[in-house]
Amino acid sequence: MKFIFSLSLLLFISHITFAQKLTKEEKAVQKEWEKRKKSMTPEEFKALTEKRTTLDESLKQAESASLESEQALAQKTAELVALRNKVIELEKAKETAKEQQSIAQVSPEDAKGTFYKVQIFSCDGNPDEETARKYTLGRFNTLGEAQRFLKSLQKMQINNAKIVTYKNGKATINP
Repeated sequence: MKFIFSLSLLLFISHITFAQKLTKEEKAVQKEWEKRKKSMTPEEFKALTEKRTTLDESLKQAESASLESEQALAQKTAELVALRNKVIELEKAKETAKEQQSIAQVSPEDAKGTFYKVQIFSCDGNPDEETARKYTLGRFNTLGEAQRFLKSLQKMQINNAKIVTYKNGKATINP
């Protein structure tokens, strides 16, 4: 009997101490549970508390899963930002490379050595080839490549194309 009394007294004191630390919302929940306990049989209350415990555990699991998902989302967002920055860097590098390529292109006047161009001349009634418009269809390092390309053009009925040889930037039309 002393044991039950001591236990009851201990529970009462802990209840009072615990109740002082609770917020208003927690106190309201506690009062609601006390009302439910009074209106139920001990078996029903036990089943209800077990269900609440199970739901609390499920809630904790869901919260931890949510936290893990948020962390994974933050990680993926950081990866996405890094990839977008890399894309921007690559686009800038591409633009820089294009600019350098356009600067590095050698004009026929500046070229050293020999190369061949297959060109079409548009006279517009003026037979002088130096004043005619020139359209370059291909640039080749060997005469054989240029001749093969010219033959393929002739098969397509483009007969006004000619091979122009450039030697140290000076053009000479091959017959």
